[in-house]
Amino acid sequence: MSDRVRTVEALYEAVVTDPSRWNEQMFVDWTETVDTDGSLSKVEAKYVRRALRAAQSLRGFWLEAQDRPDLRWESRVDLAMGPKAWRPVLDLAEIQLHNSRTEDSFVEVARLFRLVNHEEFLDGIDFDEWRQTQK
Repeated sequence: MSDRVRTVEALYEAVVTDPSRWNEQMFVDWTETVDTDGSLSKVEAKYVRRALRAAQSLRGFWLEAQDRPDLRWESRVDLAMGPKAWRPVLDLAEIQLHNSRTEDSFVEVARLFRLVNHEEFLDGIDFDEWRQTQK
């Protein structure tokens, strides 16, 4: 899993499992930690901002909703926002796949693609088949 995807997913998990802990300053602080090495492209920054807005919406939803300790954090994201929350995460993963072309990046995109689109990525082809199409 790419660092940026991991970072956004960790934000989502933190926000939906303990929304009362989060305030606007914490979101600002989180944003500053995303690009500590200065390598974030303008396109990636756009998706990070979208993910941040989604996280703020998730927080608002779970502050008002009845606690659901029976749900995993991913299900909490789905319940609150559905695919809309996952879209910027998928976009970040697709950038990573384009840049790295690794199996881990491919698997990550395939996982997120299913969450956003409710269907298999590239009709379910595996990494080796995909890699052959990239030559």
